[in-house]
Amino acid sequence: MTTPVPLDPAAWYYERSRQQHGPHIEEEMRALVANGTLALGSRVWREGLDDWTPVEDTALGAHLKATTPPPLVGARGNQGTASRSASSDAQPPLLSGRSDAPLPAGVKGWCWGGILLNWIWAARFRVWWGLLALVPVIGIPVSIWLGVKGRELAWRRGSWASVQAFNDVQRRWSIAGAMVTLLACLLFGGSFAYEQWQAHQADAAGSDLSPEQMTRVLSEPVDLRKLGVPAPEQAAPAVHGEVDISDTMPRRIETVHGVLEQRELPDRSSAIFLGEQRLFEGPDATWHELVRKFQRADGSEAVLLRSSGGRGNSCEALYFFVVVHRDGIRFSPEFGSCTPAVRYEQRGDVITLTMPRMGGMSVYQFGNDNQVLEDGKTVEMRDGVNPTK
Repeated sequence: MTTPVPLDPAAWYYERSRQQHGPHIEEEMRALVANGTLALGSRVWREGLDDWTPVEDTALGAHLKATTPPPLVGARGNQGTASRSASSDAQPPLLSGRSDAPLPAGVKGWCWGGILLNWIWAARFRVWWGLLALVPVIGIPVSIWLGVKGRELAWRRGSWASVQAFNDVQRRWSIAGAMVTLLACLLFGGSFAYEQWQAHQADAAGSDLSPEQMTRVLSEPVDLRKLGVPAPEQAAPAVHGEVDISDTMPRRIETVHGVLEQRELPDRSSAIFLGEQRLFEGPDATWHELVRKFQRADGSEAVLLRSSGGRGNSCEALYFFVVVHRDGIRFSPEFGSCTPAVRYEQRGDVITLTMPRMGGMSVYQFGNDNQVLEDGKTVEMRDGVNPTK
């Protein structure tokens, strides 16, 4: 045990439950020793001590011995410190979060800074395992671990004036994490909304054309080679023409498998029937219309249908084919540029539909393989363009 530092009227501080208390004058410190608040191992500090020092290693130890039993033989305590020159603005050193010390009340809790800012928070508070949040796959469980254990780890790896000071720092990190997360959500949501708006503008471009513009666009020749669309066989067109929203569509078409007919339902909506079988269900099915029939060399028939509503003004119409054989029927996916205006042409078994779109024309082809090509690319069947759903 080192030589105690002599007392003088300077203020004393003591540490209890990881909290700093003080300043106290000498008489108050003696009272704390007398009532048992300060005992063997209690750490104190005053001007002239380099660090927190066990009370028994100071001049207060003389009073401690009169009120407490001596330490056990072989018991180990912190060594005393050498005195240093006094200064008028001396402050007690910070409390260190020793790994073997019990956590004081108010430290434990959910660490929002750790889970929201993960590796940034971990680097700041020297919780090096938290840098694994940068690694794909394990990043999420590491972030959750920081949320659960972060406050305890930050306390033990740092030096804090008090629990209140520690909580103030962690609160600021929680606010920063919430602000960064909110900003990221706003940027992501804004980017997604902008992409949807651009798609909406492109889909609506065709329906924004006036009747005169629509007629002019449809009458212009289309060079399929410039669009990258394989040209159909060079036979003379067997069928060609134009369709617009104002045209009267047929209510029934004779096919090799029976009559394909648009019938009115009891609720005054309509639906497409083949004989007595209704072909389509769902809200969109009430907007289906027959357009025209195309004969094919194998004896089958490709019937073009239009879905002319239910999507609002941004998309007036989409088209699809019903292929009718003697032994059954098949459907193509819905396709189109959302404009009801279309120019059609059949060469052999290849049916080509041309529709205006934003900045030009779209060309759709339907052949013997029963696949729809949009500007040379296959239109895949999925829920959003499946006419049976």
